Amino acid sequence: MRASAVENVGELSASESRLRAMSHPIRRAMLRHYIETGPIAPVEVANALGVDLSKASYHSRILVELGFLELVSTEQVRGSTKHFYRATERHLIDNKSWTELEQDQKEGALVDGMQPIIDDFTSAVRAGTFDDDGRFHITRTPIRALDQDGLDELLAAHLKLFEETSEIERRAAERMAASGEDSISVSTAQTCFVVDSF
Repeated sequence: MRASAVENVGELSASESRLRAMSHPIRRAMLRHYIETGPIAPVEVANALGVDLSKASYHSRILVELGFLELVSTEQVRGSTKHFYRATERHLIDNKSWTELEQDQKEGALVDGMQPIIDDFTSAVRAGTFDDDGRFHITRTPIRALDQDGLDELLAAHLKLFEETSEIERRAAERMAASGEDSISVSTAQTCFVVDSF
C-alpha cells in the first residue's frame, strides 16, 4: 500500500486541508482544471497544463488525500490502470482559511478564481452563445454605502445562492439521467468584495 503523500492527513481540519491544497501553484492550477473539465485522468491534466506526468500524479494524489478529488472510474490501458478523478469541492477558499494564507497564496488564489470567469465570458462572446432569446444574466451593482451588518448580509446572500446553485445542478443531472436530454454548459460566477472607491 502506498504511503500517504500528506503527513497526518487524517488530523487536518477542513481549513488546513484547503490551505494545503492551495499552497502550491501547480496544485491550484490542477484543481482548477479538474473543476472545469470534470472526470479526467492525471495524464490529461499534465498534457493540458504542460506539467510533468509524475508531478501531476503526485499532486492529484495529494488532492485526493485532502478530499478535493474523488476517484470516479478506472480503465485498463496497456497493462496499467488509468484513474479518472473529479473535483469534490468548488468553493476553493472560505473566509475562515483566508486569513491563514500567505500574501502570495492569496494573490494566486484570487487570480486562479477570477481568470476563468474572464476566459469563460470571452469564449462565450466569440462563440456567439449569448443568443437572441436573452437567457443570460450579467449584473454589476456598485454599492456606495453599506455598514458592516449590510456587508455580512450581502455575503450571506451570495453564499446562499452558491449553495442553491449546487442543488440546481444536482436536480438537473437527475432529470437528464431520466430523460436523456443533452446537457448545456453554463458559467456562473459570483463576486462580492470591498473596493477602495468608484
